[in-house]
Amino acid sequence: MDKLMVKLPLKANGMLVLNTQTEVVRKALSGVKVCEAEDNDLYRTLSIIYLIVGLRPHHFPTKQEDTVILGFLREEYALKTLDELILAFKLAMKGELDLEDVKVYDQFTCEYLARVMTAYRKWLKEVDSKVIPAPPPAIENKEEVTPDEIIEIAKGCLKYDWRLIPVRAYTILYNQGKRNTEDQKEEIKKTIGLLLNDMEREDPGLYTGTTKADYELGLCKKLSVRNWLSS
Repeated sequence: MDKLMVKLPLKANGMLVLNTQTEVVRKALSGVKVCEAEDNDLYRTLSIIYLIVGLRPHHFPTKQEDTVILGFLREEYALKTLDELILAFKLAMKGELDLEDVKVYDQFTCEYLARVMTAYRKWLKEVDSKVIPAPPPAIENKEEVTPDEIIEIAKGCLKYDWRLIPVRAYTILYNQGKRNTEDQKEEIKKTIGLLLNDMEREDPGLYTGTTKADYELGLCKKLSVRNWLSS
């Protein structure tokens, strides 16, 4: 079974037990990623964050400082979404993150940003099992799953997290003639490289029971399936 699949309690009718918080987080996780966003969208997100933390307009970072912060975001949090950034600072202001001091002191810096995002990552790991749904029972409990069922499962995973996609879906679609162009292959490798950098920082034991090469290949296949099914 894919390592990234996580089990959740199910209701009698098979529906996941979700609450408002997990719905908010799920929506945030499905937003536009920092690595995909235009500079203007990032600047707009930063402006919202400045207001959330109570930074007065005359203390907003200068254009040069904004450029540094934007570069820091792209380098350190490329796979986070713009909605996650806003969520992280909302949680910080509500006292829901493990932070001793959330005051911005009229100066928004990369260090302040990093403290909030580190606390957010810790918080997210604690709620992760509630946000990422379990694989559908069919793939766990049936000895034989048909190719059509595998593809339907993969389509269902697109609503939550493409990393839950069964690797077998890649083989099925590949045998049906699906292919990546050379440019698409390079883009997939680049995306997975950024994702693994992020995941390695959060989970030192990420490759326990496997190798980095095999884990990376599996993610590349899952991302290929997501792209094929989304096109």
